[in-house]
Amino acid sequence: MKNIIGLFAILVAGYFVHQWLPWWSIAIVCAIVCAWLQQTAWKNFLLGFVGVALLWGLTAFVINQGNDSILAARMGELLGGLSGGLLVGVTALLGGLVGGFGGMSGGLAGQLGQGSPEAA
Repeated sequence: MKNIIGLFAILVAGYFVHQWLPWWSIAIVCAIVCAWLQQTAWKNFLLGFVGVALLWGLTAFVINQGNDSILAARMGELLGGLSGGLLVGVTALLGGLVGGFGGMSGGLAGQLGQGSPEAA
């Protein structure tokens, strides 16, 4: 249940935050949510990874479909012939890594004040 609440919080807060703030602000959202949930480092990483990968992947997919994949096809040509769908996947993967490391950092920072560091 904690994971579902955390995932929903990352998706909703991340959607609103990344509309107006820089791309890296999603890591701060993941850090705050994961520090609040107080889980293990790997669970925090997976929660941040899945949340941001879904958010950025779905956003990239919607934008890609909205312009008939023209921009993704042109960017794919610049990056060595990648397809538009593969670029959406790369976007989701990179966003997931940003969210995962942000979530892990927030979770570990939240454990600093508790006195007993977790064994990763």
